[in-house]
Amino acid sequence: MVVRKGAKKNVPNGPTGFGHSFEDHFTTSLEPTADTYHRVIRYRFGYLNLVIRHEVDAYCDSSDRTLKETFHGIDTPDSPQATIQHPILHSIATPVIPRGTRIPQYQTAELKTSSKQGAIRQCWFGRTPNLCIAKHKNGLITCADMKDIWGECVEYEKAQQQNLRRLAGLLGQIREVIKGIGSGRGCL
Repeated sequence: MVVRKGAKKNVPNGPTGFGHSFEDHFTTSLEPTADTYHRVIRYRFGYLNLVIRHEVDAYCDSSDRTLKETFHGIDTPDSPQATIQHPILHSIATPVIPRGTRIPQYQTAELKTSSKQGAIRQCWFGRTPNLCIAKHKNGLITCADMKDIWGECVEYEKAQQQNLRRLAGLLGQIREVIKGIGSGRGCL
């Protein structure tokens, strides 16, 4: 697995656990100077075209064909060793500096040191199909289990249709408000 490295810049807003220690000790960095690894993905959400930026904890070096076929719509190389070779368009206001390695979406993973409570929802929104849950005793990791949880994410989506439709409607209303402001551009 590979993860971002460096000083943690976020301040916890509640009780802290052993998650960052788990990430630091059980993963290896592709980019030693990187503080975090963020991914930007785009997908249809109701009638909206969403662009989501989220942090990815790790990737698992898997060649699971089923996951590969599920995520075939995301433009990623087959090999995690492949480098970024496509042209990147950017503006002066937002410079893009290509670095590192492109990781296929089907290999991204969320790491947790407690239960998967809330993780399925998080993985669904970020389209993260793998979840590693580590069990510990007083901070000492006793076992870690990596699972393909995309099937559970699909079940979450089916069970939450009414709530997801409401969320799409709310996001659509926010979009209309932003369109009415001056330049019609905004970010939420």
